[in-house]
Amino acid sequence: MNVNALRHEKEEAYLYLAYGISGLLWLTLIWFAWAILIPVMLFSWITGLYLKAQLFGNAVKVSRSQFPEIQQIVDDAAGKLGLTSVPDVFIANGQGVLNALAIRVLSGRYMILYGDLVDLSLDRKAWGELTMIISHELAHHRLGHISIWRTLFLWPATTVPFLGGAYARACELSADRVAMVLTGDTDAACNALVSLSLGSRVLAGQTNLRSFIDQEQSVPSMFGLLQELYSTHPRMTKRILELKKYAQYQGLPTGPA
Repeated sequence: MNVNALRHEKEEAYLYLAYGISGLLWLTLIWFAWAILIPVMLFSWITGLYLKAQLFGNAVKVSRSQFPEIQQIVDDAAGKLGLTSVPDVFIANGQGVLNALAIRVLSGRYMILYGDLVDLSLDRKAWGELTMIISHELAHHRLGHISIWRTLFLWPATTVPFLGGAYARACELSADRVAMVLTGDTDAACNALVSLSLGSRVLAGQTNLRSFIDQEQSVPSMFGLLQELYSTHPRMTKRILELKKYAQYQGLPTGPA
């Protein structure tokens, strides 16, 4: 799979802008680069070991002998993405929080799925929705969004007001695209995102996707913009609209737009 072809256009624009700004700033800091790099790498190494201790000691690692159906989803998606190093996947108690995380540290790659998020899909046997969630996090790994070196290099650009957030939001849209293509089901991909907003196991299977999308029209323009400027993720209505638009552009099967 050519994942670069699935990148959102805004991600490329913001990435090149951030590269340019960071490159100029790093040139002015060239004599201090090693003084910055060494402590950052040391901190990353220590953080990675602490995270590994936390995950292996307090979460449940997915494997071929532990939740093999979930491991199969991970392996299939990672294979299609061409990931040479498959992240270790853990299911953790999120204490009611619905979330999934992609993490890259010096000691390895990880994905954390909170238990309530997994249940939200599996209670309804919605394997396509779980595939969307898992593929989204794997896409972050494959697209380099959480690369230690890229993050470090782009750090100066993230100090520019609103640029870091704009780039982060574009990365989310790219990961959504890749995950939808991997899922192979536009409606399952969109429903997975709606379920994250809803958070209800009982109501998740009854959600009217069209009605949820229409809520975007009621978002006040100015305050919707302000809310998004300070967020690392686009609002969910926009994420689903972007998926629907891309699915139509690519001729992928989709329900009502």
